[in-house]
Amino acid sequence: MKKLIAALLTILTLMLSSCGDVSDVSVLFTDSQRYSETELNNVAEAAKSFFAMNYDDCTLCTIEYNDAHNEQVREDNLWEFRCSFEPKSLTDVLELSVTYYDNQDSDNTNSLITETYYMVTLDNGNWEVGDHGRT
Repeated sequence: MKKLIAALLTILTLMLSSCGDVSDVSVLFTDSQRYSETELNNVAEAAKSFFAMNYDDCTLCTIEYNDAHNEQVREDNLWEFRCSFEPKSLTDVLELSVTYYDNQDSDNTNSLITETYYMVTLDNGNWEVGDHGRT
């Protein structure tokens, strides 16, 4: 009986804690000329962490990175991001495509949403979401 009550309390706690679900995410990365596999995995973990903290009642599905596309994104956006993060030193920027289900629709359906995450590294060397929005 105690195990049943503990299990029910655990389930209730998980249901009441409003955070994004990142338990079953497909991470799709092309081979990169610029980033190591470890670095790309760190980028994915930072994106997952951001999602879990900021997307209540949503389920993260995929995180995608395309190296060829990202080189143009980096060239187009590095200076803009560098200016917006001053006086901190921005060292890099890359783009991820993130898809997730929004489980909050009033008609109990789940909408599939795609957003772009612009991941940045500052002088501390850690990746974080610098900007994001629907595409």
